[in-house]
Amino acid sequence: MSDTAARILVVDDTALIRAMAEALLRGAGYDVRCAADGAGAAACARQWRPHVVLLDLVLDGEDGWDVLPAIREAAGDGTRVLICTGDEDVAEDDATTRGADGLVRKPFSADSLLRPLEAILGSVA
Repeated sequence: MSDTAARILVVDDTALIRAMAEALLRGAGYDVRCAADGAGAAACARQWRPHVVLLDLVLDGEDGWDVLPAIREAAGDGTRVLICTGDEDVAEDDATTRGADGLVRKPFSADSLLRPLEAILGSVA
């Protein structure tokens, strides 16, 4: 990554989760934007071109797996996607097989959110 802050898009339908993730990520020096649904996420991704999208699997009335291809298409090449879920049945292999670059479990701590994010950003450097 360059000297500019990495752009992170947080997609979650729960305002509290968006606010917590945004606060943690901004505190770690990232440039953060948030979206509450798939359409908002795709629009933001198209315009802003985030380096990483943190995508919740259960959005209000939408399935994150269905939203993932639209975000990938809108964001363009090079954008990484971390699936964020509290569903213990979803494994890291499931996420990567279905097109994501990794998995973050909810509820997340600063460490459990930042560690996979930094690993993904390090692989883009």
